[in-house]
Amino acid sequence: MKSLAVVLFVALVCCPVLARADDDVSRKLYEQVKPSLVAVKYTWENELESHELTAAGTIIREDGLVAIPINIVSPLWVPDGQMKDFKIIVPSDTEDATEVDATLEGQDERSSLAFIRAKTPQKWTAVHFVDEPLEVGQRLYSVGILPKSSGYHAYVTAATVSAKLRGPAPQVLVDGDLAGVGSPVFDDKGQGVGYVPQQGMLSALLDNPDNPQLDLRMLYNPAKTFVVASDFLFSVSHPPTADQPIVIPWIGCPQLKGLEKELAEFMGLQNVPAVQIGDVVVGSPAERAGLKTLDIILKMNGQPLERGDMPVELPYILSRKIQRMNVGQTVTFTVVHQKGDTPRDVTVTLEPRPKQVASARRFYAKDLGFVVREAVFSDTYRRKMNLSTGGVVIAMLRPQAAAQAAKLSVEDLVLQMNGKPLTDLDQFKKDYLQFRKDKPTDALVLVVSRVDGKEQTINIEPPQDAGAGGPGGQ
Repeated sequence: MKSLAVVLFVALVCCPVLARADDDVSRKLYEQVKPSLVAVKYTWENELESHELTAAGTIIREDGLVAIPINIVSPLWVPDGQMKDFKIIVPSDTEDATEVDATLEGQDERSSLAFIRAKTPQKWTAVHFVDEPLEVGQRLYSVGILPKSSGYHAYVTAATVSAKLRGPAPQVLVDGDLAGVGSPVFDDKGQGVGYVPQQGMLSALLDNPDNPQLDLRMLYNPAKTFVVASDFLFSVSHPPTADQPIVIPWIGCPQLKGLEKELAEFMGLQNVPAVQIGDVVVGSPAERAGLKTLDIILKMNGQPLERGDMPVELPYILSRKIQRMNVGQTVTFTVVHQKGDTPRDVTVTLEPRPKQVASARRFYAKDLGFVVREAVFSDTYRRKMNLSTGGVVIAMLRPQAAAQAAKLSVEDLVLQMNGKPLTDLDQFKKDYLQFRKDKPTDALVLVVSRVDGKEQTINIEPPQDAGAGGPGGQ
């Protein structure tokens, strides 16, 4: 139950005559943008339980296309296929909120946005973003949506541009408050000029299912930075669809490092933004093109690298530019390898990024209480293993089940089962089910590689009644 102070504060923020930004622009924006703000919810249904997740959404097209922060459906958190029953929640000041059935159109990591579409045709009011230069001292406004506990009411905040920041995504620092994650930002002409980004999955949640008292954190700890529209307009204009997902390109240099001052001075590269390659994956586009470990990238396609505010930002800026190119496109890097080298050009043809964890198939060994998934590039690469190494990866453990008691760990790479090397998920599933059927009381013996690369043998003793119900699985 909210305190009286919170209730009064929310009432003040939500009323048409706004307490914190009471000028004509605020009132006009509040009425103009309110119909474009919705909540998006869906059910994350994994092997053990389900969670209902909600995010703030902005209608970006009149036909019912909604943009939300990607973290709410992030590949780092929620596997493909486990997101069910999407709804667009349309608030009302006079009636109960309306729920509209929807689908996930796709995710665009390049802009950190995901897109939801109503299943039935809609005619809604949309926010239109523009690439408009901003200046320090300029007055800005953001309009956001409050959580379910506050009726999904809209609210407006006012702020002033205090600095323009460089980095992987160009951001603007404000003096004042911005609305919550997922809220659009406007100039004093009412033009959409930016978007409040997420800062981790938790901040992207509009309704906190575990702790409702945190629902109003956007009021107690308001955002101070936003991403300018120029950084995501391409994604809003050409969003992914279920038939045409975004394919992220890749060169095969997973370890990049911004050149620190001392090394730059030694190399004679003072005040030159540069990125050093820490590793080149065997068989990757970079290796075939001739890039080498410790090469220093000075230019891309003939242009100096874009600066960040710190050297550590340079690899992220460079990687983000590559991600926004197309598979099959070529990119030419100008590089040197050691002091005194004449710069040379290396042209790399971009290829699709290796399979990611979110798209890996899974199998639930229900009787012993663990979930395995396909092994992907990152699993073998971080262990410094041959990329063709077979196996499956532990994705989830059921609390207090036999697998957890045996000290199996999430992210273990399973290399052998009962003395037999593993090739892939299909083999694991077939052999596991057969073994549990034929020998339900015998221990399952797994050889695993821990995250640090050390191997360990795990013996999982089945429960006492293991022979009664069979192995289960899905």
